[in-house]
Amino acid sequence: MDNTIRNSKIDDLVHALQEQKLKKYDVITPGKDIVMMDGKFIIDGIEAEPNKLFADLQIDVPAESLILTPSEYFHGQMAEKMQIPKNYYDKCLIQKGNLLSDQVNYWLKNSGKNYMIRSFKDVDSPNGYARAFLSDRFKTIDNFDILITALDEIKNFPNIQIEACDLSETKMYVRFFDPTIEVSAPELLKNYRNPQTGNTDSGNTIISGFTLTNSEVGAGGFSISPRGIILACSNGMTQKQDQLRRVHLGEKQDTGFIQWSDETDIQNLRLIQSQTKDAIRTFLSPEYWNKVIDRITEKAVLPLDHPLECTKNVCKSLSLSDKQTENVLNYFMDGGQRNRFGVVQAVTFLAHETENSDLQYSLEEQAMELIPVMDKYDIVNK
Repeated sequence: MDNTIRNSKIDDLVHALQEQKLKKYDVITPGKDIVMMDGKFIIDGIEAEPNKLFADLQIDVPAESLILTPSEYFHGQMAEKMQIPKNYYDKCLIQKGNLLSDQVNYWLKNSGKNYMIRSFKDVDSPNGYARAFLSDRFKTIDNFDILITALDEIKNFPNIQIEACDLSETKMYVRFFDPTIEVSAPELLKNYRNPQTGNTDSGNTIISGFTLTNSEVGAGGFSISPRGIILACSNGMTQKQDQLRRVHLGEKQDTGFIQWSDETDIQNLRLIQSQTKDAIRTFLSPEYWNKVIDRITEKAVLPLDHPLECTKNVCKSLSLSDKQTENVLNYFMDGGQRNRFGVVQAVTFLAHETENSDLQYSLEEQAMELIPVMDKYDIVNK
């Protein structure tokens, strides 16, 4: 089941989230009522109530056992919560017979715990797609609600634009920027050029912006992260240390089909709404980005003793493939900077070139955090 979109427009993201919202089917059930069979998960004992969205459409939700085809991420969460080593879990998964299901079912039956299972399913079918296996304390802060809340808040900032939207199996990302708020970073970007075009016409300018991120499946909380854009190459400068973040953790919930009320949605979003406005105001200000530039420049412009070895070591620490490492090396050589920030620029250039949205944002965050510790990579391996 493909629920992903990449570098889309906001209208496409809203449409995709609306469709997903209609198919969401969340249950909390004891581990003993979950059975793994033939690679699928069957959940018994669910007394379904009409979802309010379905009720508005006068559609009945059948009260049947769920038969769910799990996502790869669901398998990973199951392995973690059953304390089965992931490599062993994956090896058993491809074997014929009941080797894995026998183990999973044993630990589920004896867990003594309740779990939240988030799934998608059509209203007229007992079959669905299992996308998350979570604690019964998981507090939903869903993508559609977060997005609408943020879009409502940015009405107060008339120059904000949306660069692009991404939806992966685990996260939603929306990149905002304000082209009217620029800061200059001549020392930080000295000698830098676009590694593909050689462009230096954009000068030493960084545009202010931020990224809104959320996960419905436990792959991180809701966050707003400041993200500058380097005009010469569109590289993202994500400042993870300054992000606003809210975790999906609440009180234990009763078992059964979950019918989220309007009041619950409002309570979950009220604090986020006020903090979002404050974060946007901060992250779009030139004062904030001038402080960021001052904070990172001193160490970012330090020259490297072993530029190529340092770049290779950084790629290894980021678990990049041989091909990705080759690309980063080329971007580093063609980017014109032989310092720490040159390595960061090469990694973030790879990030926005990749088709994988999760990898893009992970690399952007990790790359900026490498600056103060780059010396441990600037060595020759024997």
